[in-house]
Amino acid sequence: MSNSQWPHTLSLARLYAVQGHFEQASEIYGRLMADAPGDKALADEFDAFEKTRQHAVSKGSVQLPALFAQWIELLMRARFLSDKTGRE
Repeated sequence: MSNSQWPHTLSLARLYAVQGHFEQASEIYGRLMADAPGDKALADEFDAFEKTRQHAVSKGSVQLPALFAQWIELLMRARFLSDKTGRE
């Protein structure tokens, strides 16, 4: 399922934001706000998200999800190689 096929919900926007996928979260927040332009609670939440995003960008932590995925891949490769060498 591609990203555009996921339902654009507030829960998904929050999930993306927590995981550091700020571009996807911002896209969903934008769609939600376009659908409900008078929703002050949503606008306030988006403002808080933007502050968090800007802080993460200034600290350089935007790359953390990609680095974490790379770390997991390397661990899996190491385990595979360890298992393979242990059997020979």
